[in-house]
Amino acid sequence: MSEDSEPSLLFECLGKLLLKTGDSLRNLHARTYATGPAPRATWTQMRVMGCVLFSPEGRTRVKDISRELGLTPGAISQVVEDLVRAGLIERAVDERDRRMVNISLSPRGVQLRAGLDVEFAALTARLLRGVPEEKIQTCREVLQMLDDELEVTKRS
Repeated sequence: MSEDSEPSLLFECLGKLLLKTGDSLRNLHARTYATGPAPRATWTQMRVMGCVLFSPEGRTRVKDISRELGLTPGAISQVVEDLVRAGLIERAVDERDRRMVNISLSPRGVQLRAGLDVEFAALTARLLRGVPEEKIQTCREVLQMLDDELEVTKRS
């Protein structure tokens, strides 16, 4: 194997592993949090709630969520409607532009999201048990760098 093909193969394997890991986490979420006698939130609902939670002002609009998640505004509107009916998200007319509707987490949505974040952190700790702390820290740093680069790419 030539030197030029080794990095290419490494990045191909890493890319596939990142996608597979993301799929595995989504599937685990579906089995753990979105099903059963008291389903709490689907993966897409959690992603929408995350967009709202991490928006600069704690509120956002359907078109912004659509752009962030790469889903159509119609699909996001349906998810938002489901979350409004579940009492997890609230809609309010924008005070600066009455044509716009802001979406924010309801108190119940904040509580649910916080509880699921704690559960997900415990699950992550369980999945990483036995991995040395320095390797976990390196992984966190690499993932943060990847996320930072994706943010830059998203804005360009």
